[in-house]
Amino acid sequence: MKVKPSDSLKEISLLYVEDDESIRDILSMILQRFVGKLYIAFDGEDGLEKFKRYHPDIVISDIRMPKLNGIGMAKQMKEINPDTAIIFITAFGDSEYLNSAINLGVQGYLIKPIERDKLIEKLNFIADAIVNAKRKISYLKLINTLFDLQKDIIMLVDSNGRIQISNRAFKYLCKQLECKEDESLYELINHFNDFNQSLKDSNSIKDYLSNINGKIVSLKSNNQTLYYEMHIKSIDEFILVEMYDVSQFKKEAIKLEQENIIDALTNVYNRKVEKIIKDEVINLDSSICMIIADIDHFKEVNDTHGHIIGDNVLKEVANRLKSHIRQDDHIIRWGGEEFLLILKTKIDNADNLAEKLRKVIESEPFESVGKVTMSFGICCGYIDSVNDFDNILHRADKALYNAKMSGRNQVKRCK
Repeated sequence: MKVKPSDSLKEISLLYVEDDESIRDILSMILQRFVGKLYIAFDGEDGLEKFKRYHPDIVISDIRMPKLNGIGMAKQMKEINPDTAIIFITAFGDSEYLNSAINLGVQGYLIKPIERDKLIEKLNFIADAIVNAKRKISYLKLINTLFDLQKDIIMLVDSNGRIQISNRAFKYLCKQLECKEDESLYELINHFNDFNQSLKDSNSIKDYLSNINGKIVSLKSNNQTLYYEMHIKSIDEFILVEMYDVSQFKKEAIKLEQENIIDALTNVYNRKVEKIIKDEVINLDSSICMIIADIDHFKEVNDTHGHIIGDNVLKEVANRLKSHIRQDDHIIRWGGEEFLLILKTKIDNADNLAEKLRKVIESEPFESVGKVTMSFGICCGYIDSVNDFDNILHRADKALYNAKMSGRNQVKRCK
């Protein structure tokens, strides 16, 4: 039963090099029936010239030829394109040439006289491999094109975290971060502000990615914070990683959250921040001091000068208080003319600060109003629960009450 030519042969180009005219004519007639494109050369020099011009997928060549033999021609072809498939046609006794051919890494040889079935069988095998490789490259180009059409970041990584395919959006991010896009996903994870430590606790990159699936990660780029929602999907031995840019949405959400907890008049926190502060200071393993400050006789300011002037006094008081506390401390407009300061410090430091703030308020007159004074109540302690927080706050409030009852414009510590 005759060997049938593979359909792959119609998709390849072949260069046939033979100096013997009679053999060349016979084999050319056979080859042109089932290969896509056939180029014919008359000797080694002609074969090399046509190889450079047409870049064929397969070369079939005699070994013994004038001017330039098959071995010399093949060697130069392999230097141009090491992946070129070369088949030699040789006489039975050309063992010396065959050894040289094997060292060149050719794909095989055929003994004269050539048997049709053996020729087609060998060409089928090589053509199928070439066409499959070309299709794989085409598929990868198609996938890359599809990936690049996506505005969000997409990459395909293997089980070791090495990136196999990625799109332009990922490459652009890597350029911003100065990370190595062709290395591994670890390069990117190192830039995460969050979740990067949890990588150490994961058994594999797949486990790590599963844990952050659906979560939002943040990273710094060009002095701005970017936010991405992670979507992870396993595909056989690969992992598809999609990163949706939610930076604008996240920033708007943060802005709304800030607006919700910021007092519009004084531009300091309002009481809606209480839960956030509680969560921050509980189990902080540090002494927390609370100072409640209240403007003395503020009702008289409003009654005498009006609410617009009263609002200006509140804003100026907030500015003076805020300018004399540390960045890690908090100032909250706790009531109408009452402010709460939460400090990570000891009682003596809080006493000194409260006295300093009292003098800062009293020392410089307020526009349209003149002298303004404040009373201060202080209480400190370690906070391990919400009850601890509320207890210290209550005692600071009582200390403020004592300051008011003792004549105002003074600092009192809780008992």
